[in-house]
Amino acid sequence: MRIAIDARHLSDFHTSNRTYWRELVVAMASEINGDELLLVTDRPIASGVLPPGLPVREVVVKAPSSRLWSLFHFPRACRRLGADLAHMQYTVSPLFRIPTATTIHDVSFFIDPSWFGMKDRVLLQASVPASARRAGVVITVSETCRQESIRYLHVPAEKVVSTPLGMPSYIAPVDREAAIAHVRGRLGFDSPFVLAVGVLQPRKNWRLVMRSVAMARQLGSDLQLVIVGRTRDDGEEIDREIESLNGRDWIHLAGGVPDEEISYYYSAAEALIHPSYHEGFGLTPLEAFGCGLPVIASDRGAIPEVTGDAAILLPPTEPEPWARAIIEVTTTDRGTELRSEGRVRASRFTWASTARKTRDAYRLALQ
Repeated sequence: MRIAIDARHLSDFHTSNRTYWRELVVAMASEINGDELLLVTDRPIASGVLPPGLPVREVVVKAPSSRLWSLFHFPRACRRLGADLAHMQYTVSPLFRIPTATTIHDVSFFIDPSWFGMKDRVLLQASVPASARRAGVVITVSETCRQESIRYLHVPAEKVVSTPLGMPSYIAPVDREAAIAHVRGRLGFDSPFVLAVGVLQPRKNWRLVMRSVAMARQLGSDLQLVIVGRTRDDGEEIDREIESLNGRDWIHLAGGVPDEEISYYYSAAEALIHPSYHEGFGLTPLEAFGCGLPVIASDRGAIPEVTGDAAILLPPTEPEPWARAIIEVTTTDRGTELRSEGRVRASRFTWASTARKTRDAYRLALQ
């Protein structure tokens, strides 16, 4: 089977989209089964993104814009290349004349449209349901996302397939002293801290992150807070929140961190707090598990499906329960228990399994 993959996200800056496509491509290409993987993109894939010698073919197709690339240029390239199936995420052009698979990472733009700007909200709500109905198969990253896609996108249940994700290859525990020294060198402080990871946008609930640590400090903790993630449109609001909490000395915004460095932060922290309002999978808690970090997370979306009983799960609403959980995890044996339980839980998620289920989805699309 000749599979054409929309590989543009391999050029993203350290995003979950890039993680998904890179890990999936590597896992699929590592299996010897006769399939040919064509990585179709609008620019050359940077050196080092994929392992050297990976049996894939890169095809660069230029276009005036991203939307025109998706609508016209990708379908035309697939015809020229003789692809048997095309795989992309979210948007499926009506010009495809071969079976297609589309990955839906989440449908949060339906669950709470207020998390999105007007333009993105309108485009996603208009294009994604039609694309899902057009595709031969809809691939989701969790069973939660599968059920939500069936509900909100109005597609038949039999064409929606769940392919839970695996542990990213860049995640590995780092010697704790080396990790602490790395973070100290980057951020310039030398105190125990709790960690939050994710783009600073409303859906990630960054206000509760800050307020829960502030309350933990009011209850006697001396923990500081490190937030890893790029800021989108909330920069002024974030600054005001930090000021209102007198947080200039204890809230540290690390910005975007390269994949190869993120394990240092997980390995140096005392706990992860992840009060997201919704996730289609929940890669951040899984990454924390991989580094042996205790996790306190939201009980919404697919997060409980990923964490099982290996994390403390709380409603992402009031800071006090989060503050008390932070103190419990960092001052009692509960933290040690969660470190062990998280490592066990993490072992259940592999990209080899994701790749096998994705190939099964392809076969469904080809029927």
